[in-house]
Amino acid sequence: MRFFNILLAILFLFLPLYLLSLYRPELPALLKDNMGWLPYAILLTGLFLCVVFYDSREFCLLLVTGLCYWVFQSFIWSKGLPDIEKEYLFNLLSFLFPLNLLFYYLLNERGLLNLYGIKRIGLLVVESLFVAWLVSSNWFLLFNFLNYEIVKTTLTEQTAMQQPVIILWLAVFLVVLIYWLMQGGFLRAIWMLACIALFIAMYSFFNVLFATLYISIAGLIISVGIIINAYNLAYRDELTHLPSRRALKQQLMALGKTYSIAMVDVDHFKKLNDTYGHDVGDDVLKLLASQLNSVEGGGKAFRYGGEEFTVVFSGNDAEHAAEHLEELRTRIASTQFVIRHKKRPRKRPEITSQPAETKILNITVSIGVAEKQDEHDNPQEVIKSADNALYKAKQKGRNQVVICDS
Repeated sequence: MRFFNILLAILFLFLPLYLLSLYRPELPALLKDNMGWLPYAILLTGLFLCVVFYDSREFCLLLVTGLCYWVFQSFIWSKGLPDIEKEYLFNLLSFLFPLNLLFYYLLNERGLLNLYGIKRIGLLVVESLFVAWLVSSNWFLLFNFLNYEIVKTTLTEQTAMQQPVIILWLAVFLVVLIYWLMQGGFLRAIWMLACIALFIAMYSFFNVLFATLYISIAGLIISVGIIINAYNLAYRDELTHLPSRRALKQQLMALGKTYSIAMVDVDHFKKLNDTYGHDVGDDVLKLLASQLNSVEGGGKAFRYGGEEFTVVFSGNDAEHAAEHLEELRTRIASTQFVIRHKKRPRKRPEITSQPAETKILNITVSIGVAEKQDEHDNPQEVIKSADNALYKAKQKGRNQVVICDS
């Protein structure tokens, strides 16, 4: 959520500049003459990142955005084409742009440097040639449709976009939003923000500076989003969404003079997996991760591996950490984990009595805690001591917190 807020701030990055231009009329012309390169630089950076991280969907979106911006600069904002052809060309692009956005958004990620990537790029080439043919052939049947006024309103007087195109953009955004709410995913959220930025750019087409800035913002959102997504894949555990062991290593290097580390292990996890299957085991780990993520006392949880987790308390000794870990252990032990029957209906039935096939599990954890001492003064030795304390907790009967005594 923190990363999403950062990108949301980027969406409104240039809004103060736009408001300033309303009071300084000479500013837009000055900036417009010196910022035409900005979208190209940002979009090319994004394309490079897509190649590095194999993001074909984002690659195609950036490529479409770059092609549209090049057409705007070369044929619409500049002199050359008759006004009627400029208007027709803009209407075509503003109509095809959201359709392309939706098409690539709904596609599954299949990589870039393969046959799937070549087909998608080839489709853009064919589409570009088709647009050029439509403009050169003066086929205005589609032009009449795109200029159709559905309702009488003054809202469209300040934009070059026509009502059918605006409705299409809103429909595409709605699909993108619903799809993101249903399936989640960080990159899906990135597309939603990029869709808003691109719509603002197209809507403010008469203001060349503002359109240029928001095309740049769309490219920036996607580029930064790709970097953040790559970071999440590298430093966050895919199953539990907790920071991974790699992130733990970085955290350990930043610890100060006083800290304590706890190792947390699910009791009888192998037996649970053998009895109920790995799917149930994964669900248990997710449940445990959500509990660990809310541990108090300044603890930060990490997925160490398998059914084992690590909680780091920076600036706190083992006694302080053990108090909060005991609260965590008690909360986990009192939480009921429901194993739902495989044939459970998708919709909630009117009668909510528990079916015979539904089972309720009580999950417990064993926890070992150690702090930095003279005998073990580096993080790896503290983790080893916490592991020894965890082993003692298992020997004593599980479902308890043990502090390392040496």
